Amino acid sequence: MSFLANLQVARFLAAIMVLVHHLELELATPRLNSPFRDPVGIEWSIGVDVFFMVSGFIMYLLSRQRFAEPGYAAEFLRRRLVRVVPLYWLFTGLMIASILASPGAVNHADLSAGRVLGSYLFFPWPRAGGDIYPILGLGWTLNYEIEFYLAFTLALCLPLRRGLTGLVGAFLLACLVGPFSRVTGSP
Repeated sequence: MSFLANLQVARFLAAIMVLVHHLELELATPRLNSPFRDPVGIEWSIGVDVFFMVSGFIMYLLSRQRFAEPGYAAEFLRRRLVRVVPLYWLFTGLMIASILASPGAVNHADLSAGRVLGSYLFFPWPRAGGDIYPILGLGWTLNYEIEFYLAFTLALCLPLRRGLTGLVGAFLLACLVGPFSRVTGSP
């Protein structure tokens, strides 16, 4: 199996870890009166971090020969947005419809204009309780993913070394500022 195929398998396994983590959260909910216990003892939520790292590395591998190539950055961003945005907007719309139909059936029925707009634009916006999640709660990861796509797109406009240096510098700065920011430090 090729190196890239192995990376894709790692990304798939990371996605499975995320799925198991969310199943674990749902099964442990008091409403089900089910004290779910993870029999394996793995911290399944780390799958999000692994998925992001592997995905970022794959993007680098597939794009490294195309840094500073005219038009490629826009093509890269367009392909990513076409893959992610329509389905996310569809499910966000379905979540809004569900909240409007039965606000008591969900934990967070806040449909303020800022929260709706923030959800559709991948901009973190606080819920009524103060925590920062989009209307479709699982979409918080997409906020970070879109941030990365935008930063990577800007890096692609530069020659490889300068683009990667800028990208790493931007994320190191985000690591320093993030803990002090209510938006990027949550969740």
